[in-house]
Amino acid sequence: SILQYKLRINNTLKIVDNYSHVKLVKGDKLVIEDILTGIIDPSKYIVNFKGFVGNLSNNSGEDRGYEIDTAKGVLMERYSLNKKGQHYYVLTTLNGKEVGKIFIDIQLQAS
Repeated sequence: SILQYKLRINNTLKIVDNYSHVKLVKGDKLVIEDILTGIIDPSKYIVNFKGFVGNLSNNSGEDRGYEIDTAKGVLMERYSLNKKGQHYYVLTTLNGKEVGKIFIDIQLQAS
């Protein structure tokens, strides 16, 4: 089944295909609005930005709807792919099985 991600980057809506890379610059604000899944109800999935905790009192791993401010130090570097805080990923699971992911590449400053 098709899986796409509906993202809001600095208030601009963007639809992103599964397994693609999203390029951000440090300071960008990202919201994972939802996923587009075809026939299965999107609420059955868990969409987890690895290295970000949306709700500190209940870290269910569900990160849709939270603003992720890349400038604020809310991302945990140890979860980034090279431990340098630049490459993260968003993992989507259904019943505990991976069904998709996208990669978030954060440039530290505009080049």
